[in-house]
Amino acid sequence: MSAISSTWSDLCSKLGVNPKQFALLGGVAIAAVGLLMFKVAGPAKPAKAAAAKPGPVAAAPAPARPKAIEFVLEEHPSGNPFAPLAFSAPAAVRQAQAGEPAAPAPAAAPPTFDLTATLSGEFAVINGRTVRRGDVLTEASTGISWVVREIGLRHAELESDGRLVRIALDG
Repeated sequence: MSAISSTWSDLCSKLGVNPKQFALLGGVAIAAVGLLMFKVAGPAKPAKAAAAKPGPVAAAPAPARPKAIEFVLEEHPSGNPFAPLAFSAPAAVRQAQAGEPAAPAPAAAPPTFDLTATLSGEFAVINGRTVRRGDVLTEASTGISWVVREIGLRHAELESDGRLVRIALDG
């Protein structure tokens, strides 16, 4: 018995398989890998040449110039990347772009809101109530409703009828 056949017999006995069946299985596996490699790499196929047919040549239309899109980004973006995007510019920016003069703010008493805390620019505690962007607060003394527009790290902005008020943490 040659050294190769004795090594093969030892390997098959350690694996507990019949040497002839194991050899057949190995041969089939090698053939399958070879066919797969031939299919993937395969012989190079010649490129097909297309004959050009002479005919009238039409000038391509000039591409339309895309309009510029302007975005107004938040100073401190919100912490939720899955929140719907809102690209509406503040009223002052829209008026400036339209060439309209800014409307003077009516002289009114500032709202009586007390900002106690903010959390990651996403939540704020205003007058003892935990709020987030888009929540509505009602001023107790006047009954005016204010919408929370922005919550920063140390401030919150409220809006009512186009009037924007920024309240900050004390200290």
